[in-house]
Amino acid sequence: PYEARLDEEAASASAELAYAELLLGGTTTVLDMGTVHHTDAIFRAAETSGVRATIGKCMMDAPDTHAGLAESTRASLDASAALITHWNGAAGDRLRYAYAPRFVLSCTDELLREVAIQAKAKGVRIHTHASENHGEIALVRERYGVENIVALDQLGLLGDHTCIAHG
Repeated sequence: PYEARLDEEAASASAELAYAELLLGGTTTVLDMGTVHHTDAIFRAAETSGVRATIGKCMMDAPDTHAGLAESTRASLDASAALITHWNGAAGDRLRYAYAPRFVLSCTDELLREVAIQAKAKGVRIHTHASENHGEIALVRERYGVENIVALDQLGLLGDHTCIAHG
């Protein structure tokens, strides 16, 4: 609910603060999964800060997604395509785009399979989460009959262009 209520100004301010803190601590390169909305604001904050960043718009089209974060498969893919066109390679190639399906359970198989195809076709990374907690692990096992990483592989998402948080 909190994330769903973040407006563009809040997303921008939090990204500006995060990048400033990272740079002050010596971190100059980040992989950042934003939220479903306002990814342009996150990119603008990265551009202004000078950080090198690969950023993705969080993708969630599962039927049980919180109303403020739910999106259609087509809307999610179209928004990512627009972000790739505008930001991938921007700021002297300091900014890159990564498809960012939040995790297996927040996305339909249709979205995940299309992300796998599009990421390879467009030469961009995939950034997703897997095995973050025991509940998720059990639900993925129940839905797919296999572990998270195997499910991601079966959906075509794994490769040297993929980064998995938590794992």
